[in-house]
Amino acid sequence: MTVFSIGRLAAAASVALVLAMAPGMGVQPAGAAEKDAAKDAVIATVNGDKIMLSELKALHADFPQPRIRQIPLARIYKPLLELMIQIKLLSAEGRKQGLDKDKEVVDRVDSYRSRVLRDIYLERFVDKKIDEAALKAAYDEFVKSYKGDEEIRARHVLVKDKKEAMAVIEALEKGEKFEELAKSKSIGPSKAKGGDLGWFSRKQMVKPFADAAYALKKGEHSKTPVKTQFGWHVIQVTDRRTKPAPTFEATKEKLRQQLGRKVAVAELARLQKDAKIERFQIDGKPMAAEKEPAKKAPAAPEKK
Repeated sequence: MTVFSIGRLAAAASVALVLAMAPGMGVQPAGAAEKDAAKDAVIATVNGDKIMLSELKALHADFPQPRIRQIPLARIYKPLLELMIQIKLLSAEGRKQGLDKDKEVVDRVDSYRSRVLRDIYLERFVDKKIDEAALKAAYDEFVKSYKGDEEIRARHVLVKDKKEAMAVIEALEKGEKFEELAKSKSIGPSKAKGGDLGWFSRKQMVKPFADAAYALKKGEHSKTPVKTQFGWHVIQVTDRRTKPAPTFEATKEKLRQQLGRKVAVAELARLQKDAKIERFQIDGKPMAAEKEPAKKAPAAPEKK
């Protein structure tokens, strides 16, 4: 078994350790966790070598398995600390044997350092480029092109059978108020609000109900009962609208991510344009330059 495969087994064992210990022994008192999180505390020493809270946070944030990163740090604090202690012990032994100067180690550390440099550079570059004004400008463009779904607001009376529903429709035809009938006759949870269901889109309701409701004009009520798996409905549409665009605060993070991708792609394109880049095949031979697609000649003008 190679050293590399042993390392992989150790990593897998570490994941198992964290998951096994997470349900119970990892839990810290909330007050202690919050207090420690406020500063970069010393959380352990290994032969005099300090382990800082920031190191544990970095281990948690960069853990290869997403399911570990999604568990709150306070919940898996102790198993992660044990893992950090193992890392310190084994890496110290590696240094004693001079592995920190080994070519394989140096190459892998350099590769990891390059990825970290890439990530930090792009994060900070994007943060400088995307300010509040840029986000608000992007939001204004989003609102201009926004096409919301049609929504309706409706009331309903829900009853157990068709006969009861027909009696409600007859009462409405005689002039009784929809809200009062909903309060006295409906078996649905909206009865306390006079049957008011609030605003909804077509896809939010079961199909028979949605089809019947969307066929009504504002102020109209259904003339025939509507059957769904919940019972029999009499529906009244009280208003219609186009769904408004979400607020700036609700879309801010999504806009930041979209702008961030554009800024990062543009910066990478700039760097590639100014760089001398040579590409080689997997066997080390020079890679042939890709030909640009031939441009179509403009169509000849029609003869008159």
